Amino acid sequence: MLKKRVTQTVASATAALMLLSGSGTAAAAPAFTDVPAGHWAWKNGAISWGVSMHVISGYGDGTFKPNRTVTEAEFLRMLVGLYVQDLEMTGKEWTEPYYKKAHSLGYPLAGLHNTKARHTTISRTQVAELIAAADGVHYSGNNAIQYVLGKKLAFGKVPGETSIEAYRGKDPLTRAEAVQLLKTAKERGLSTLKARPAEPSDPALLPPLSGGNGQSRPAVKDGIIYIEGMPEKITLKLFKEQNWPFTTYYPSDMIAEKASSGEGDSVQFIVNFNGYRNDKAFMNVYFPANHSQNEEDMVSFIQTYGYKAEHEQQIKDTPWAIRAYAYTEQGYSHRLLLGKHAGRYFIVQTVYPFEYGDGMAPRTAKILEEWLWNDSGKPLSSGQ
Repeated sequence: MLKKRVTQTVASATAALMLLSGSGTAAAAPAFTDVPAGHWAWKNGAISWGVSMHVISGYGDGTFKPNRTVTEAEFLRMLVGLYVQDLEMTGKEWTEPYYKKAHSLGYPLAGLHNTKARHTTISRTQVAELIAAADGVHYSGNNAIQYVLGKKLAFGKVPGETSIEAYRGKDPLTRAEAVQLLKTAKERGLSTLKARPAEPSDPALLPPLSGGNGQSRPAVKDGIIYIEGMPEKITLKLFKEQNWPFTTYYPSDMIAEKASSGEGDSVQFIVNFNGYRNDKAFMNVYFPANHSQNEEDMVSFIQTYGYKAEHEQQIKDTPWAIRAYAYTEQGYSHRLLLGKHAGRYFIVQTVYPFEYGDGMAPRTAKILEEWLWNDSGKPLSSGQ
């Protein structure tokens, strides 16, 4: 509801709304006729908080309509109005001051120059983008969702599950969800409206997600690989590092070594069979630092390492890959896969001497098989 309507419609609701003094916790009896005492947004105090903070109001008939969807303009009014109370009401549209303020801060706005879009239902992804922007970062789509979830400025729709999917970004935002999201953001540290940077923020700086998205993985576990068709038990060790976008397991007879520079981040899984380290037999996973690169740039980069157009292969066995290259030279097998996830390219390169083939191939396949993305909990094999 518009802030102007608060004085017209909230009086009766406020009279019935019994808040415990200073606690912000709702009393047992809801103030609105269509909000049962067991409604999640009433029990956790979100609705009463929204009314007491003048973020939202009820309707003249005593209802709240918790499941009614919210437009971009309505959510923007709630967000901006929560932090800025002295906006000058100018223009024919009541929405104008809120859009003017949000635009001055660089926020993403579908309705900036489109009045119809202002009054179109806002999605939960758009809300994540606005909350992230208000916290002073520039993320879009799933990256914005990961940011607000990782920073705990918002939670998903599936209780106990923290993942991109559980956030349900494509769903429309409801009034009950709107007050809950704003209450969570404010209580979790969104103390003021910050400006959004003009340039997109680095996806490598996204906070990792934890809990309920497949990332609660043991440090060590048993596994099986097949060598010449015969099963062989092996011990697997967890690769999990802060600010890395994925976790995976690698065989205990390999060594994981990270390296970072201005050019990017990489981890090498190096052969250490029977305690003998061979730096010429490895799998290298590389994330370039330059996130603005396009596919052509990546292909040019790959070619500087000896992978040429004539080495390109079909990708039927690796559907997640954009490009695949393979060749043999001087007794060594070379393979390189180019992938892309959450707008960021990455490279998986495998090199080993022919005599290592029987043991190396199933081990590197196991590393890719165990790969899970932090933002979604999905395996690498699920594609981009």
